[in-house]
Amino acid sequence: MLIAFYLFWKNILSRSLLYLSFYLKKNRIDYYEWLMKIRLDGDWEGWLKFFLKGVKEVSEEAANSASKIIILKETILKKLYDKKVSSIYAVEFLNLLFRKPIITSQELIKELKTNKETANQILNKFEEIDILKEISGKKRYKKYLFSEYINIIKRGTEL
Repeated sequence: MLIAFYLFWKNILSRSLLYLSFYLKKNRIDYYEWLMKIRLDGDWEGWLKFFLKGVKEVSEEAANSASKIIILKETILKKLYDKKVSSIYAVEFLNLLFRKPIITSQELIKELKTNKETANQILNKFEEIDILKEISGKKRYKKYLFSEYINIIKRGTEL
């Protein structure tokens, strides 16, 4: 985190988009060895190579994920059009799902400034055409999950 904060502070990054903590955790033994080599031998060059390899891997994964997200959005927009669910609310809701992939009808009402009936119609339609999945198991106060998106963004975070 300190590295990300430093890069942000130096205006090298406008926001933290690279999460090296997973790389460091995945390569924990090498990470500790390089820290020890710095401490004992001053091997900053070796540490830098290890660190930059991590930046490269994480950057490639981030670019790959971004590409998959763009394709997913385009695919779903086409699906909405094909299924004749292309109202302004549907498109706005899709954009919202990429910011908030777990949502309730109350959150949808608040975010899109719509009524309960319209929100429930949109949720039901998105569930019917397999964009959303209801995850609470309740009759009221349901929660919905945008699982295709979640699956993309969680890639590269599991050991």
